[in-house]
Amino acid sequence: MTGLRATIGLCALVLSACATTPQGRTDLLPQMLVMQSDPAIAAFFAAEARAAGVGAINLTNSAGMRQTFGADAIGLTRLGAAGGSQISYNIERPDGATPQNIAHEIAHASAGRNGCDNHGAVWGAAFVAIAQRFEPQFPGVLWAGLRPTEQAREEAALYPEERCR
Repeated sequence: MTGLRATIGLCALVLSACATTPQGRTDLLPQMLVMQSDPAIAAFFAAEARAAGVGAINLTNSAGMRQTFGADAIGLTRLGAAGGSQISYNIERPDGATPQNIAHEIAHASAGRNGCDNHGAVWGAAFVAIAQRFEPQFPGVLWAGLRPTEQAREEAALYPEERCR
């Protein structure tokens, strides 16, 4: 019976992806399910992205990143206003769809809502906060070989400069 409930729950989750959020934005779960095969992790990041004000997620490759942003980036966040920020992930690169990279870009959207558009203390705090919420829900899932909070703290420490409005 538990397997049936899980299957029904997963179907409901996927079907809900076709709806729009109360703010009129498209649900972000379908893109997350492309990047994360675990539906629970995908749902976690879709919820985090919505909470950070992400309005759209674009899945692209290296050529798409170069064409749009002029660089073969792993991921990039364009800060937005009314429609929310837009995140692009390079799913052609092996590190493009990792949980740590997904969280990294969502943290940019969160920092952007606070007027900051770079890696700095505000971005770092958002990144660590996502890791702190992720870790207890998905024990044993590592980010770059480390516990998520440990990895996020180490990465955040690399960027001490702040650039906020």
